[in-house]
Amino acid sequence: MRQMICSSAVNADNDLIRIGVSQTGVHYSLKQMLSTLHKKNQKIILLFVCLFFLPALYPLMAGEIFNFVTNSGMSTTVTKELADVGSYSGQFLALPPVAVCKDITVYLGADGNVTINASDIDGGSYDPDGIIANIVASPASFNCSNIGPNNVTLTVTDNTGMVSTCVAVVTVRDNLPPVMVCKNLVVYLDQSGFANITAADINNGTTDNCEGPIRLYINRTVFSCSDIGAPVDVTLTGTDASGNTASCVSRITVRDTISPVISLKTFELVLNTDGTGTLHPSDIDNGTSDNCGPVSLSVTPSSFNCGDQGIKTVVLTAVDSHGNSKSESVKITVRPWFEIESMSLDNCDLALPFGLYKADITGEADSLFSYFWDGLEDLYKPFLTFIPVPPYLVSSNTSTLERPFFNNADLPDGTYTIRLIVKDNIGCVDTSEMVIRKEGPLLNNITSVYTEACEGATAIYTVNSDSGAIYSWSIENGLLLTADPDTNRVEVQWNLGVSQGVVKTTITRHNIAGDPCISYVVDTVTIHPVQLPEFNSPVFTACADQEYTYTLTGTFKSHFWNI
Repeated sequence: MRQMICSSAVNADNDLIRIGVSQTGVHYSLKQMLSTLHKKNQKIILLFVCLFFLPALYPLMAGEIFNFVTNSGMSTTVTKELADVGSYSGQFLALPPVAVCKDITVYLGADGNVTINASDIDGGSYDPDGIIANIVASPASFNCSNIGPNNVTLTVTDNTGMVSTCVAVVTVRDNLPPVMVCKNLVVYLDQSGFANITAADINNGTTDNCEGPIRLYINRTVFSCSDIGAPVDVTLTGTDASGNTASCVSRITVRDTISPVISLKTFELVLNTDGTGTLHPSDIDNGTSDNCGPVSLSVTPSSFNCGDQGIKTVVLTAVDSHGNSKSESVKITVRPWFEIESMSLDNCDLALPFGLYKADITGEADSLFSYFWDGLEDLYKPFLTFIPVPPYLVSSNTSTLERPFFNNADLPDGTYTIRLIVKDNIGCVDTSEMVIRKEGPLLNNITSVYTEACEGATAIYTVNSDSGAIYSWSIENGLLLTADPDTNRVEVQWNLGVSQGVVKTTITRHNIAGDPCISYVVDTVTIHPVQLPEFNSPVFTACADQEYTYTLTGTFKSHFWNI
């Protein structure tokens, strides 16, 4: 209930009362001649004015009850309209505004902020007895740290300064996806033919309006040889903390710059009967490989003739399907189409005291060859030639006969090295040597040969063939692999960890006089240790379902792999 205090105001001429009314005081103004009132007691005048002019206040506060308090302390309650007469002044009790809130949802902007106005959460605030002068919302600014529900106070102030508040729930949300930025990438296949990428490899500065981690995913991480060529599209997807998702596309170019891995083996090239030969890449390739499949192989030089006999160095080149190449060299042996298979000196073809040199040549008929026997000790003459005139027997240091005689007449006792050179009609040559030992007037029928082999290797050993001879073999530091030793050709495997082996052949037959004759061929073999295989940068830690290449650092004639 408003309380009003009435008071009179008389002008200097004693003929006017001025009254005003407001929420801070009622000043209802009206001029009226009251010439007789100034002679009366002022208290009586005040009471009279309040009672007389109460109807004049009714238009201002219609329908409300006012409690007027006179200066004398007497109160009168009226509900009648105040007439538009009289002069009064009073005060009343004002009502505060009514704050009405509403909940809202707002969304963060690209900068991660959002601002609201008080009107955004005003649900119809009002003032019962006046006007609203101001409304304020606090807080009004929000950022990423405020995502979710937030309590906001709405403060309403009316024109009398009275205040009322309410609380609204402002829900802050982030519905902006990350700004995805991709970059194209070139990847290179590894030795196994694969390449891997991560999301970070193609992310080129992806951002989000709210700070915090962005979870990045790519739809493909592994590439292989089949991806070489046209770029491969890879999608990068980012999800922010609010679950907003966006993506961009990167183009992945796959390249292979890994050269093939060359594996070599030694080779013996046998020339054709026309004295020429061709070396094929497969002859020296021992499993060359590449991370992306087949390779193209070539070898230089590839053509050979009789002038190339001996040890030659050739180069194998491998080129993969993407132009990567690798070359490595290896030594090969070039030999003619024929070979001196064995040499010997014994007296079983003749009779004592005569001996005969002979050799077995593989290939065509002997008539195609020329022979040159040479005693390497130039001061001695191990050969004997018959001539039709005196002295009929001539000793010499060399002989061009296919089977020359042994000089058992004047050759001093000792050890002698005999070399045989056989040449065909094209000019191809093969050479072999043996050692003989003369002790006393009779030939001991022992032919010594010196060869070489590798430990653990298998080799063929041959002596002169004679259809009427019986053969037996004994092996030191090796294993005879031939089931029937009664043959002029056997296969032997040498033991590991030995430096020398011996192959001894005993040949029994009858001489020209019908007497039993025994001769021997002793091959002393120098056995070389095999280089221990070593891998070139081997992989020691491997992953399941992945391929790895192991390459030997050295060159070996044969290989056996055990996984």
